[in-house]
Amino acid sequence: MLTNIIKPKDVVVYLTLRRYENWETHETFVSIATIAEKLHLSRKYILEAVDRLEKAGYIAISKGRNNRNIYHFNEYKTFQGFSDDFLDNPNLSIEEKGYLAMIQQYMRLDDGQTGKISMTDKELADHIGLSRRSIASYNTSLRNKGYLTCVNQSVPDYVEYGGDRRPLKVYDIRAYGQAIVFLLKKHEEQIEKNTEDIEDLKKQLLEIKAQNQDVIRKMREQYEALVRENALLRKAINKDYLNNENGIRQNQDFANVLL
Repeated sequence: MLTNIIKPKDVVVYLTLRRYENWETHETFVSIATIAEKLHLSRKYILEAVDRLEKAGYIAISKGRNNRNIYHFNEYKTFQGFSDDFLDNPNLSIEEKGYLAMIQQYMRLDDGQTGKISMTDKELADHIGLSRRSIASYNTSLRNKGYLTCVNQSVPDYVEYGGDRRPLKVYDIRAYGQAIVFLLKKHEEQIEKNTEDIEDLKKQLLEIKAQNQDVIRKMREQYEALVRENALLRKAINKDYLNNENGIRQNQDFANVLL
């Protein structure tokens, strides 16, 4: 993924395209004019942004009726879901929205209300392809608007950097309209886990059923064997009884002769 050729405003163009996405086909044929009007950007810039997004692999473009562009979305997770409240937030510039969209994937979301980043500006710059100067400028603007708090950690960050003490950037995702997305994501993750648990239970039930069928088969075999054994025993009893009765009759005949 060629993230370094993507500008923050390009990211917002991408997210705006996705607002018109058909979730069954994962495509849209929204017009360039509509995107330009929505974002208050020139048609020329939207066309350039779409070209960069295509080259970076975020979208593919085909032609539809009347030579209209159809935008197909590739399944990359570099830019996660973003709420309409965030995209329509009038207190954020389009560049700030793009910047926040680029860094969100590197945030730790411990409480669903804030996003925390322990990377230095240089490390973050290497990940998202922006200059340290641009990152510092965006962070200063966000801090002035109350969306960012910078904290010097007194506790080492064992989660990401093995114990190094680092400055911590805390972004108020609730304040700029992104908390709902993480709540929905949490619900989706729980649904996915529940679905996996359901499938596991189905497998266990099938295994138990198979085991029970095997037990039932063995019990039926034992039952049938006992029935056969009883039949043989009854047959033997009848034979012995007849033999014994014949013996008694013969003895009685002999006694009658003697008398």
